[in-house]
Amino acid sequence: MNHRSLAFRLVVWYALLLSATFALIGTALFYGLEQYLRTGIADSLRRRSLQVEQILAQLPASAGAAAISDAIETRVAPEFNNRFVRVTRAPQELVFRSGLPADRSFDPAVIAPLPLPWPGWCASSGCGVRPAHWSLHSVSINSGRS
Repeated sequence: MNHRSLAFRLVVWYALLLSATFALIGTALFYGLEQYLRTGIADSLRRRSLQVEQILAQLPASAGAAAISDAIETRVAPEFNNRFVRVTRAPQELVFRSGLPADRSFDPAVIAPLPLPWPGWCASSGCGVRPAHWSLHSVSINSGRS
């Protein structure tokens, strides 16, 4: 085949154009799917956080750590669902921390508590932050409990 022929040059240009188009479409699909999955995880995290917030709001202000633990374990089941839930009272008093998840993907004991106010903390409805590969959501509940 003659490398200087018009047919050869057209085939090369067509192959380059097709390769560039596939690379562009693949990149767009990758980032679009990544954004979709991150949004889905953030929404799921917000819903679970709201569920724990509702549990805490329904309990009386005098509820102890055992009642809070029972309510969260019954309605959320964080270990079974491979989730981590921690409830603290000011100033950093641990009320509830979920146990080892069913798939043993992480150890809840090594997750350090977040100091308040932590970077990304929001006083209104909570914020998410992603250190390393974690997705975290923190909510401040001012219900008059001490």
